[in-house]
Amino acid sequence: MKETMKFGDPKRRWAGAHWNEMDLYIDYAWESVMFRWDYTEQKVFRKFYGDNFEKEVPQSNKLWNAAKCDGLEMTQAQYAAGLSKET
Repeated sequence: MKETMKFGDPKRRWAGAHWNEMDLYIDYAWESVMFRWDYTEQKVFRKFYGDNFEKEVPQSNKLWNAAKCDGLEMTQAQYAAGLSKET
């Protein structure tokens, strides 16, 4: 059964069956970092504010796990555009 959680629903950040069906983008402003969950590769990517590149990080990454708890979901377009360090 496909889950129908809406964009911004905090439950989407928590692991579940929906992680096998969608990419997820999270802004963790406290540490000025964004994350992307790629469901097809089952990998996590990190991009700091002000950077134009991302880096793969392990799923055990402490910032990734903090972002899943306290971050805010963002759109793919917002992630791609990035955020400035002044944000």
